[in-house]
Amino acid sequence: MPDPNEASDLMRGLMKLSRRLRSVERAGDLSLSAVSILGALRRLGAMPAARLAEEQRLAPQSLSRLIPDLEKKGFLARVRSKQDKREIMLTITPAGVRALGEEMRSRRIWLDRALQETLTAPERATLRNAGALMEKVADWEES
Repeated sequence: MPDPNEASDLMRGLMKLSRRLRSVERAGDLSLSAVSILGALRRLGAMPAARLAEEQRLAPQSLSRLIPDLEKKGFLARVRSKQDKREIMLTITPAGVRALGEEMRSRRIWLDRALQETLTAPERATLRNAGALMEKVADWEES
């Protein structure tokens, strides 16, 4: 039988850590949604807007508000697909890669320090393994 506190405890920890990471001073003015979009394009490569919306679990309308802003800032570009010239792909630009790196740097520094100062080496290893497991859970689709 599932432990009713298991999901609650995990959600509480994830939300608290997420709020804390959002509060870390940022280098630029990118929203978390913009960081997530640029991160997906960096990790997964160029893709059509519909696939990006699906990957980000966003409504296409939400994405259509973010894309022009990121394009105007020079962080992403629209390019024609090499396989199907009718299809428009979104891709991260070199400026977008730099902006993403700058936005993530302060959060990564804070998290590295927090991990080193609050957890033992075995606890850090457990948490590193938990990160991969959380991604696996996030990718789950109800059948």
